[in-house]
Amino acid sequence: MTKMKVDLHCHTYWSKCSGLRPKYLIRLAKHKNLSGIAITDHNSVFISKKFYRWAKKDPNFFVIPGVEVSSDAGHILGLFVTEPINTRQAAEVIDCIREQDGISVIAHPFDPRRGKGFPDSVKRVDAIEVFNSRNVLPMFDWKAWNLAVKLRKLMTAGSDAHLPFEVGNAYVMVPGSDEEDFRRDLKQGKVKICGRKSPFFSQTVGFLSRKWRKLVNAPGIN
Repeated sequence: MTKMKVDLHCHTYWSKCSGLRPKYLIRLAKHKNLSGIAITDHNSVFISKKFYRWAKKDPNFFVIPGVEVSSDAGHILGLFVTEPINTRQAAEVIDCIREQDGISVIAHPFDPRRGKGFPDSVKRVDAIEVFNSRNVLPMFDWKAWNLAVKLRKLMTAGSDAHLPFEVGNAYVMVPGSDEEDFRRDLKQGKVKICGRKSPFFSQTVGFLSRKWRKLVNAPGIN
C-alpha cells in the first residue's frame, strides 16, 4: 500500500522569522521524499494560496494551503484554508477555519515560549499538534499527545521549519496516493506520527533572522 509523508507545519520568507523561498522549500521537501507540505505562514495565506496552485503541476506532490494564526489563546494552524483570517480571538479563528471546510490545529500548546496551554477557548479545535520539531523538551510533545488521547482529538505533526535543514524533520504518514486521500485519512485519524528534533541552535538563527529583517524592513508578515 502506498504511504504518503506530509510535513504539516512549514514557513516561508513571508513569515519574518524564516528565510525560505517557496520554490526552494518545495524542492527541499521533494528531495527529502515528502509527498506534500502545508505552508503555514504567520497570519497570512498569501504564499500558501499561490503555491497551492503552482504545485499542482506535479502530480506526485501537493501543497496544503494554510496559515498559523497568532490568537489570544496561542497559535492555531488552519489547514486547507485559502481565505484570510483577520480575527485574533481563538474561538472566532476556529469558526473561520471551519467555514472554509478547513482543519483547525492548536500548535505547540505546551511550549511555554510559544504556547498558552489548552484554554477553554480552543477546546473546539479539530486537532492537536502532538509533535513539533522545534519543541526543545520532549515533555512538551508528550503532554500534547496525552491531551489529544484524553480529548479524542485528531493528531498532527510538523517540523515548524524556518530553515532549510528543518524541512521534513517531522511529518505524518498516511495510506493513500493523493491530496484527497490524505485529507480524508487525516480527518479520520489514520495517521502515524513521525519525526525528530531540530537542533536547538535553529531557534537562535531564526531569532537573528527576524531581527535582521526587521532592521532592513524586509517584506513579510509576523
